[in-house]
Amino acid sequence: MIKEIIAELQAESEATRRVLRAISQDKYDWRPHEKSMPAGELAMHVVQLMAGMSEILSRDTFDRSEMRQTPAAPTSSDELAALHDNNLQLVCDTLSSWSEEKAMGVWKFTDGDKIIMELPRIAAVRSFLLNHIYHHRGQLTVYLRLLGVPVPSCYGPTADVNPFV
Repeated sequence: MIKEIIAELQAESEATRRVLRAISQDKYDWRPHEKSMPAGELAMHVVQLMAGMSEILSRDTFDRSEMRQTPAAPTSSDELAALHDNNLQLVCDTLSSWSEEKAMGVWKFTDGDKIIMELPRIAAVRSFLLNHIYHHRGQLTVYLRLLGVPVPSCYGPTADVNPFV
């Protein structure tokens, strides 16, 4: 189970890296709506999810009050790619160190004394880490489309890129 999650994360990281590299530094302040995160902050959030989640999911309980503020915008796509690669290795190392017992152990997300979510740790990896990354990566592809930037392939052809030809 853990090996499969790591394999998925590594495979998905290629698509994530392509999307992160497609955002040019001059677009980091752009946002599609006043309530939306700027492109650079959203990209940095995707990159930082792995490192933060590695720490958060290694605990038995995580309190919402400990969540960090919005990340700063990156300085370049090279910085994003390097952080992505570093954080990918960090989370893979963390997951590799878990026993099946730890993976299946109960993990709680709380708000003080209130339990928001309680589930097996490996299920939290799926929802809090993997699905969270895919969600925000998808947002970034919409940003790219709205900016007129060619949208890279994540799972197959886009209107701009066909990896099969």
